[in-house]
Amino acid sequence: MKINPSIRFLFLLSLSLPFLTMSNARASNIYIIQTDRAYQKHVVNSTVPVVAIYYSETCPHCQNYESEIETASDRYSDSELTFVKINTAYISTGARSDHVPETQLIQNNRRVYDHIGEMRSRDLVNAISDTLSISPTP
Repeated sequence: MKINPSIRFLFLLSLSLPFLTMSNARASNIYIIQTDRAYQKHVVNSTVPVVAIYYSETCPHCQNYESEIETASDRYSDSELTFVKINTAYISTGARSDHVPETQLIQNNRRVYDHIGEMRSRDLVNAISDTLSISPTP
């Protein structure tokens, strides 16, 4: 079956629109980082501690980890803490991770905690509390 080139173009464009428009988007209280500029703003230049999760859209472990990240971030919705998900497909090598999912806790532009693989939300909350001394909202 031959597809009309105009239809094919519109279909491919529709697939790329979320990536073009979400470089600074937030999912709940999590920033979605898909550009080096957004990485600089929300991670490198952050004045508050950062929970950085490196992920790939095609990684099944990253997809499984999604709900755990959401649950943990909801526990810190009222705190001075930034959650970011960094899409490794769109970030330069300086901000990339060789492993996904990878969770880093960053304070004063310095990595203070690193975990490769999925985590349960309670383990992520404990890591944040223990490493950054920031308690979750009850």
